[in-house]
Amino acid sequence: MKQISKKLIAGLFAASALASAPASAEVVNFDSLRGSGPLPSLYSDIAWQQGWYFLSSSFPPFNAHTSPTRIFSEAAETSFTFLQSDQIFRGAWFAGYYYVSFNLYNDGALVHSSRTLELFGNGPSRYLSAGYKGLVDMVTVVGIPGGYVMDDVTYGEVPEPGVPHLMIAGMLAAAVLNVGLRRTVKRAPRRSARTS
Repeated sequence: MKQISKKLIAGLFAASALASAPASAEVVNFDSLRGSGPLPSLYSDIAWQQGWYFLSSSFPPFNAHTSPTRIFSEAAETSFTFLQSDQIFRGAWFAGYYYVSFNLYNDGALVHSSRTLELFGNGPSRYLSAGYKGLVDMVTVVGIPGGYVMDDVTYGEVPEPGVPHLMIAGMLAAAVLNVGLRRTVKRAPRRSARTS
């Protein structure tokens, strides 16, 4: 019995270590591209619809989040598609004028539209969160043609902090309490079959 409880506790600690291993988000920053021109149709495991362009020279207020390169579109709605598998799309950084938002799709169906981010043409770039935790295979960016630049497109699984740790801690506590209770429960004395 003692051996089983030690193995159980060791297993829970191992599971805790695996659960707490950080899952990281993928960030596409376009910084390997220099100059200006059409964005390649395949870049960083993403298929980019024709109509995306990159720019690495200074052109305020169209500032990159991470210098020097960012992308822009001359269409009101331009898409990109994840090639590897469906992903959790997190968001991207924007600078410029007017407004921008996302439409998120899975298997051709619109599953979510983000809030609209207003751009004021001054200051640093601003982050627009997708606001959706489900899987998507395609994202469209909606905005005024030529009115914004986008940088640091972020996607991938990022777990809620603390949830795996709390679950593992709860299971560990239950196992320890169970073992402790078994040791403290005393057996009731047996009654004799004799009668006086």
